[in-house]
Amino acid sequence: MQSSGKRISAYAVFKAKQNATPKKEVRGKVQKPEASTPIAGLIRQGQGKLKKLRESARSKKTKKAVKRSEGTVGRLQADNMDVNDDDRPSSRLSSRTRPTRTEADSKPRGSSQKKRKSPYTTTPDKGGRKKVTPTLQPTEPIAKRLKYQESGNESTIAGPSSSVSDNSLKRDSHQHGKDVFSWLISPFKVEDYFKNIFERKPLFLKRHKPGYFTDIFSSKELSNILKENDVQFTRNIDVTTYTDGKRETHNPTGRAQPQVVWDYYNNGCSVRVLNPQSYSTRVWQLLAALQEFFGCFVGANIYLTPPGTQGFAPHYDDIEAFVLQLEGKKHWKLYNQRSPAEVLPRFSSSNFTDADIGQPILDTTLEPGDLLYFPRGVVHQASTPSETHSLHITISACQKNTWGDLMEHVLTRALHVVREENIDFRKSLPTDYLNYMGVAHEDLDDERRQPFMKKIGDLFSKLLKSAPIDAAADQMSLEFFHTSLPPVLEEAEESCSVFGESASCRNGKVSGIVQLGEDDQIRLLRRNILRLVPEEDKVLVYHSLENSRVFKEKELQYFEIPPELAPAVEHLLHSYPDYVPVSNLADQLQPVNDEIADPEDLAQTLYEKGLLMTKFKLEPSVSSSSDGHREVTIHQSR
Repeated sequence: MQSSGKRISAYAVFKAKQNATPKKEVRGKVQKPEASTPIAGLIRQGQGKLKKLRESARSKKTKKAVKRSEGTVGRLQADNMDVNDDDRPSSRLSSRTRPTRTEADSKPRGSSQKKRKSPYTTTPDKGGRKKVTPTLQPTEPIAKRLKYQESGNESTIAGPSSSVSDNSLKRDSHQHGKDVFSWLISPFKVEDYFKNIFERKPLFLKRHKPGYFTDIFSSKELSNILKENDVQFTRNIDVTTYTDGKRETHNPTGRAQPQVVWDYYNNGCSVRVLNPQSYSTRVWQLLAALQEFFGCFVGANIYLTPPGTQGFAPHYDDIEAFVLQLEGKKHWKLYNQRSPAEVLPRFSSSNFTDADIGQPILDTTLEPGDLLYFPRGVVHQASTPSETHSLHITISACQKNTWGDLMEHVLTRALHVVREENIDFRKSLPTDYLNYMGVAHEDLDDERRQPFMKKIGDLFSKLLKSAPIDAAADQMSLEFFHTSLPPVLEEAEESCSVFGESASCRNGKVSGIVQLGEDDQIRLLRRNILRLVPEEDKVLVYHSLENSRVFKEKELQYFEIPPELAPAVEHLLHSYPDYVPVSNLADQLQPVNDEIADPEDLAQTLYEKGLLMTKFKLEPSVSSSSDGHREVTIHQSR
């Protein structure tokens, strides 16, 4: 470990290289519907569309069932895996989880809730304060656990063991995300996937396990969401059709009332739910785990399609797509990219016709429990057979999270730095360079062009040597922190953090306040819960804890800390997932005016912001009066 002096020196150099270049906004994954109809006459038009859909549904002849094909053709060969009936691995999704207290929670906790029996036992520590440790509880009702039905026998997709345990208190969130992804693509190995499949070719997993994804989402849950939430057409849900080669969106305005949505569905419209994690805790839990593994925003859309229909035209997307079949069946066709420029594209395509896309490389039907992955740029279309509906969720990742996006930050910041540091970049161009440089002059045999190009090459070399790559990575990370979902806490985690406290005030007397001591062991709530970013003469701590479940509903969250405290926060980052005593932070702190800040004050501040958890649940001190004086100065920016 470097000495504290070296730490501060490194931060001073790092901060000197920072610049005031505005951060470029990078868009996250949002499925945008087609342009809406002007308000005037919209209600009449919506009624007319629905009437036409009803007439079309009544007159439409029954389509022949789509014939299933197992073959593949074309340049891009999809990987097909038929999974046998061996027991599948346990789901890494825990069923005993509770959300952090965010504005997106649909039902606030009320006093009418039944009081839970505490899953902890208490023992006094040396200072007389009670130390709480988790203990095993009886198995919860099977209806609350992940489960599936197969051949009349009920089996569990594990999740937690049988009780609240301290596993979540020891778990590395990145490894947990990897475990969830491993379960998602099982029996395919994660290492094999990234070596042979990722960004290269599609992967189709035929599981023969209809209950594998049952507890992620269902059409019944969608029905309840429409009843209980203010779901808005266009913003939260779309109703679409694709008939005779034409894609149409039939969204009315206002709230998506169940009566209206199901009437559209009955008349052949597909229903697309945007950002379902805003309403479904299980989807939120799944995506929050995966984002810790992928290190970027992980989103989702849900698609409910009636029998014998297709909701969307052939197209390609700008995301890595994981299709999880939840109910019914869906017939998928995948096609090669049409040109090298469409391999891993930065933007999604417009709608194609069948004449644009050629022959499919994969033509197959997904059934419940099956998974289909395909990279950015792979053209696809899907329809339901005449005998059944389809419900699937598409999980998306890696949108605009590329080397090119990082290099954009690197070069922008490098140019700003090198112009300040190197006089060669501030010297004037030759007075006659316009006479021999430019597209019109590129074929000229002018002797002045060669030294000009050599000068450009020399400047590029100096530019790359000055490239602040780490600073650029920090700026790149801010998009991740802006789009990230807040963490989903298990009961043990909640009880060992500020979210489990029961501080209150009655008759003017405060009780239940927890104060951290120097012997208490702490760690960050998640590996990617915060980012330490020096900017100019200050250090900012960006975090995702207070994010909403609604995509980018809030501004990027951060607060400022004094630069001398940065090494202590860095120590917490490097120590994760291990716990460290609060007293260890003192070794990282730097003196200011011959005084060193109290590490307990820093730890208490981070704890109260929800960024830390303790190894054991802490009971409040006997006296809860707050007579202490905190020395740490925190500037709350947002």
